[in-house]
Amino acid sequence: SSVDSSLTVQEIYKFTRHHFPFFRTAPEGWKNTVRHNLCFSSSFEKTTDFVCLEGNRKSRLWKLTTEGRRKFQEEAQALPEDMVGLVYQSMDKPGGPSPREQKPFPPPPPPLLDVGGAGV
Repeated sequence: SSVDSSLTVQEIYKFTRHHFPFFRTAPEGWKNTVRHNLCFSSSFEKTTDFVCLEGNRKSRLWKLTTEGRRKFQEEAQALPEDMVGLVYQSMDKPGGPSPREQKPFPPPPPPLLDVGGAGV
Protein backbone atom coordinates (compact mmCIF):
# COMPACT_ATOMS: atom_id res chain seq x y z
CA SER A 1 0.00 0.00 0.00
CA SER A 2 2.48 2.59 -1.18
CA VAL A 3 3.11 4.71 -4.24
CA ASP A 4 6.03 2.56 -5.44
CA SER A 5 4.62 -0.72 -4.02
CA SER A 6 7.48 -1.18 -1.56
CA LEU A 7 7.95 -0.40 2.13
CA THR A 8 10.65 -0.69 4.76
CA VAL A 9 10.04 -3.04 7.69
CA GLN A 10 9.45 0.01 9.90
CA GLU A 11 6.83 1.31 7.45
CA ILE A 12 5.12 -2.09 7.49
CA TYR A 13 4.99 -1.92 11.31
CA LYS A 14 3.63 1.63 11.14
CA PHE A 15 0.94 0.65 8.62
CA THR A 16 -0.08 -2.33 10.74
CA ARG A 17 -0.34 -0.27 13.95
CA HIS A 18 -2.15 2.55 12.12
CA HIS A 19 -4.84 0.33 10.58
CA PHE A 20 -5.17 -2.42 13.20
CA PRO A 21 -5.48 -0.99 16.74
CA PHE A 22 -4.83 -4.41 18.30
CA PHE A 23 -1.15 -4.13 17.33
CA ARG A 24 -0.70 -0.78 19.09
CA THR A 25 -0.74 -2.51 22.47
CA ALA A 26 0.09 -6.12 21.51
CA PRO A 27 3.33 -7.69 22.76
CA GLU A 28 6.21 -6.97 20.38
CA GLY A 29 6.42 -10.61 19.19
CA TRP A 30 4.20 -9.87 16.18
CA LYS A 31 7.10 -7.93 14.65
CA ASN A 32 9.23 -11.11 14.61
CA THR A 33 6.43 -12.83 12.69
CA VAL A 34 6.39 -10.01 10.12
CA ARG A 35 10.17 -10.22 9.63
CA HIS A 36 10.05 -14.02 9.41
CA ASN A 37 7.34 -13.91 6.73
CA LEU A 38 9.19 -11.28 4.73
CA CYS A 39 12.38 -13.35 4.74
CA PHE A 40 10.99 -16.84 4.23
CA SER A 41 7.80 -16.44 2.20
CA SER A 42 8.06 -16.58 -1.58
CA SER A 43 5.33 -13.91 -1.67
CA PHE A 44 7.81 -11.17 -0.70
CA GLU A 45 11.12 -9.96 -2.07
CA LYS A 46 13.75 -7.48 -0.99
CA THR A 47 14.36 -4.78 -3.53
CA THR A 48 17.87 -3.60 -4.33
CA ASP A 49 16.94 -0.12 -3.13
CA PHE A 50 17.86 1.31 0.24
CA VAL A 51 16.20 4.14 2.11
CA CYS A 52 18.18 6.39 4.45
CA LEU A 53 16.52 6.81 7.80
CA GLU A 54 17.42 8.93 10.80
CA GLY A 55 21.07 8.59 11.71
CA ASN A 56 21.90 7.57 8.11
CA ARG A 57 20.86 3.98 8.84
CA LYS A 58 19.79 2.33 5.61
CA SER A 59 16.80 0.03 5.34
CA ARG A 60 15.88 -2.34 2.56
CA LEU A 61 12.56 -2.02 0.81
CA TRP A 62 10.22 -5.01 0.61
CA LYS A 63 7.46 -5.69 -1.89
CA LEU A 64 5.05 -8.40 -2.95
CA THR A 65 6.28 -10.63 -5.75
CA THR A 66 4.06 -11.00 -8.81
CA GLU A 67 2.99 -14.41 -7.50
CA GLY A 68 2.47 -12.98 -4.00
CA ARG A 69 0.21 -10.23 -5.37
CA ARG A 70 -1.79 -12.79 -7.36
CA LYS A 71 -2.21 -15.05 -4.30
CA PHE A 72 -3.21 -12.11 -2.11
CA GLN A 73 -5.87 -10.99 -4.61
CA GLU A 74 -7.21 -14.53 -5.01
CA GLU A 75 -7.40 -15.10 -1.26
CA ALA A 76 -9.01 -11.72 -0.63
CA GLN A 77 -11.65 -12.34 -3.30
CA ALA A 78 -12.33 -15.84 -1.92
CA LEU A 79 -13.10 -14.56 1.58
CA PRO A 80 -16.74 -14.94 2.57
CA GLU A 81 -18.54 -11.60 2.86
CA ASP A 82 -18.89 -11.92 6.65
CA MET A 83 -15.10 -12.41 6.97
CA VAL A 84 -14.46 -9.27 4.90
CA GLY A 85 -16.77 -7.42 7.27
CA LEU A 86 -14.81 -8.71 10.27
CA VAL A 87 -11.53 -7.53 8.75
CA TYR A 88 -12.98 -4.05 8.19
CA GLN A 89 -14.39 -4.02 11.73
CA SER A 90 -10.92 -4.76 13.13
CA MET A 91 -9.41 -1.89 11.16
CA ASP A 92 -9.21 1.64 12.45
CA LYS A 93 -8.88 3.40 9.08
CA PRO A 94 -9.61 1.01 6.21
CA GLY A 95 -8.49 2.34 2.85
CA GLY A 96 -6.40 5.12 4.39
CA PRO A 97 -3.03 6.38 3.14
CA SER A 98 0.14 4.31 3.15
CA PRO A 99 2.75 4.99 5.86
CA ARG A 100 4.76 7.27 3.56
CA GLU A 101 1.66 9.23 2.62
CA GLN A 102 0.46 9.70 6.20
CA LYS A 103 0.93 13.34 7.10
CA PRO A 104 -0.09 15.23 10.19
CA PHE A 105 -3.30 17.18 9.83
CA PRO A 106 -2.62 20.82 8.84
CA PRO A 107 -3.64 23.51 11.31
CA PRO A 108 -7.09 24.98 10.74
CA PRO A 109 -7.23 28.22 8.75
CA PRO A 110 -7.48 31.46 10.72
CA PRO A 111 -11.01 32.82 11.20
CA LEU A 112 -12.26 35.31 8.64
CA LEU A 113 -12.40 38.88 9.87
CA ASP A 114 -15.63 40.85 9.72
CA VAL A 115 -14.47 44.30 8.61
CA GLY A 116 -16.91 47.13 9.28
CA GLY A 117 -19.81 44.85 10.23
CA ALA A 118 -20.53 44.14 6.54
CA GLY A 119 -20.43 40.40 7.08
CA VAL A 120 -18.16 37.94 5.46
